[in-house]
Amino acid sequence: MTAFLDSLDTGRIVSLKSAVVLIGRGAECDLIIDHSPSISRLHCAIVQTDDLYFVRDLGSTNGVWTNGRRVEGQARLQNGQEFAVGQVRFVFRCGANIRIIHKPRTSLNHTHRAGFRLPSQTVKDPASQRTIVDAFTAQQAEQAQTRRETVAASAEALTTSSQ
Repeated sequence: MTAFLDSLDTGRIVSLKSAVVLIGRGAECDLIIDHSPSISRLHCAIVQTDDLYFVRDLGSTNGVWTNGRRVEGQARLQNGQEFAVGQVRFVFRCGANIRIIHKPRTSLNHTHRAGFRLPSQTVKDPASQRTIVDAFTAQQAEQAQTRRETVAASAEALTTSSQ
């Protein structure tokens, strides 16, 4: 299923390529938002469970908001739903038939430095056929993976307990 975030503030589109996407201003995040002082280092995660998506607040100071209400724990995201990470606003889009009509300016496979930074990157330069490997150290990558697994396990436990 295709899923992405459409930024209402910058006009950027961010493709969600992983089952767990960490969002914040810290280097260990998959989507780094460093243009807003309202973003915590490890702010929230978007978690995919089967065909459902959830946004989970990870103890941020300024919260995650959906439908004008602060998210306590986690909330299910539905296609077309607006939500805010601190003061940064997005529209969540997903579905089997949804396609991005124009080329996304930002995805979790490419870097774009205007507003969002995506640390895990491998960029191929066709002119020289060289690969630029990401800036993560092995320790940072391991810490990020541990956090992803913790968030995924917590989300799964909450999803199971709410059924």
